[in-house]
Amino acid sequence: MSDVIRAIQNLEGIVTNLEGSLDHLESTLTGEQRDMFSSLPPANTNKTAIDKQAAVDKIDSAIDMIEDILSEDDKREGGAHG
Repeated sequence: MSDVIRAIQNLEGIVTNLEGSLDHLESTLTGEQRDMFSSLPPANTNKTAIDKQAAVDKIDSAIDMIEDILSEDDKREGGAHG
C-alpha cells in the first residue's frame, strides 16, 4: 500500500503546485482591465491551450479511482481514510 500512499502524496504536491500557479496567474491579472467582449485568439495560436473539459474529466476519474482504492484498503484493514 505504500506505493499508493506515495502516489497520492505526489498527486497532492502536484495539485498544490497547480493551485499556487493559478493563484500567481490570478494575482498577475488582478487590476488589469479585461475586455469582456473581445474574442479569444484561435486555439492554434495559443501553445498552452488545453481542453478544459477533458482535464476536468481526467481529474474526476483520478479522484474516483483514489476513493475506490482507499475504500478497498479501509475494508481490508478496518481503518478509515475519509
